[in-house]
Amino acid sequence: MLNYHSVRKLAIAIALTGTTFALLVPKAIAQVFSDAGFLDVGETVDHTFQGTAGQEVTISVESGDFDPYMTIYGPGGRFLVENDDANGTLNSMATVTLPRSGTYRIVVGGYDMDADNGRYFVRVDEAFVPPAALVNDTNFLSPGRFQQYFIDGTQGQTLNVALESSEFDPLLRVYDASNRRIAEVDDTNNSTNVYTAITLPRSGRYRIVVQGFSNSDSGQYTLSITE
Repeated sequence: MLNYHSVRKLAIAIALTGTTFALLVPKAIAQVFSDAGFLDVGETVDHTFQGTAGQEVTISVESGDFDPYMTIYGPGGRFLVENDDANGTLNSMATVTLPRSGTYRIVVGGYDMDADNGRYFVRVDEAFVPPAALVNDTNFLSPGRFQQYFIDGTQGQTLNVALESSEFDPLLRVYDASNRRIAEVDDTNNSTNVYTAITLPRSGRYRIVVQGFSNSDSGQYTLSITE
């Protein structure tokens, strides 16, 4: 199953009747900053990174030597957040939406300032925000039948489509407002499921048709379409 918690995709594009559609390949969430350091007893270490207003990031400090404690300050030295233990571990982690653009400071210390010391690793990653689904439907397909969905799209808009079934071999077809078929996708990613990205050639209403590869195909399926 394609994991959309990786919400950034790398498209390998091919053309069909003027429409681009693509296999979806997961792409890693962007890393904003990373560094490693050594903490001495009774000290703290500062690390800085550049952030943008509205950017959502996950900041973490990990160590196998001591219990890290981190404090985050925004531009102008304004306190933002602090964290000791996260996710059932002694490591520190916090996900925040940056309030303004500028330089952010991560202060790494030990929970026990009189004893904690050792190596640590700090990193800042862009947090993943799942895209809103244009279609998210689980349904049942009877033999020889099809299901159809309608989306109002704009020229250049990209639709990320996942059509999955463990009970039959699904086939996806997409038609424009003039009933011209702009895409047909069967098997992708070495499976019988459909994972594709379709860039719409013009604005208007599009019809997405779900059916089986053969007339005898039937069973439950899930269709997800996001931008």
